Amino acid sequence: MQDSYNKAAFFLNDNKRRFPSKIEINEHIEQTPQIELISIPSAVGQAKQATDILQSLIDNNHLSPEKAINTAIVLPDEELLLPMLYSIPPEISTVNITMGYTLQHTTVAALMESIYQMQRRVRFSKGEPRFYHLDVKQLLGHRFIASRIGEKAYQITNFINENNRTFVSPKELGNHRLIKLLFLIPRTTDEAATYLIELLEYLQQGGNRSDSSGAYYITVKRLRDVIAKQDIEMTVETFFRLLGKMAVSISIPFQGEPLSGLQIMGVLETRALDFDNLIILSMNEGVF
Repeated sequence: MQDSYNKAAFFLNDNKRRFPSKIEINEHIEQTPQIELISIPSAVGQAKQATDILQSLIDNNHLSPEKAINTAIVLPDEELLLPMLYSIPPEISTVNITMGYTLQHTTVAALMESIYQMQRRVRFSKGEPRFYHLDVKQLLGHRFIASRIGEKAYQITNFINENNRTFVSPKELGNHRLIKLLFLIPRTTDEAATYLIELLEYLQQGGNRSDSSGAYYITVKRLRDVIAKQDIEMTVETFFRLLGKMAVSISIPFQGEPLSGLQIMGVLETRALDFDNLIILSMNEGVF
């Protein structure tokens, strides 16, 4: 506003002239915030850079690891939440997250997308399904699946590679319970919903429950109930596509202590709050 050539303040200065304040205001700014712009070529690199800034604040006594409430990390791009969480310095023991994480970006959503791709590319020979080798390998390599079937995943992948198989039959995949649940071909939307529900129930057994798996489980059941109640007819492919669209709008909440620890939040959550140290990632046009 003090720069007469700055067009951004044109209307503000005009209002100031037309509607002067009744209160005497000292317009001289004693101390301006220190702002540093850093260019980083990759998204994960931004999280690493934020870590370096946090470490620098700790080393220079500008940030107390035990009481980091005066420092906030703002994530306009929610996909950077997990890279940021994995990059926080070990000295900071308490973190409060006041933003949701979209179900679409979770590990279970990636598994569902792999299942959808497998279902799309299945072929039939003499009435028996054949699964494309890349889809089989990708599913067996997913950490939810690999952690449950162990050495069997390596054996199947090795069999496919050694025999140069393009398509694999169910018999060649073996009799493991999870394999039988995973490599099924639902014919109707009700069968597709039951297929996913049984698969998610199996994956959540044995103390492997997660918020994302639970949220996806609920989403599938709700979609099945709506389809049945409204008597909606759709193909299995449409069912999977609709499920993927629903995952975009579902947010998984985090629990934390709002009055202590490093604050990690989205842009909207910063309203009416003030921090001594503010680290904003993704300050790009079209993102922020």
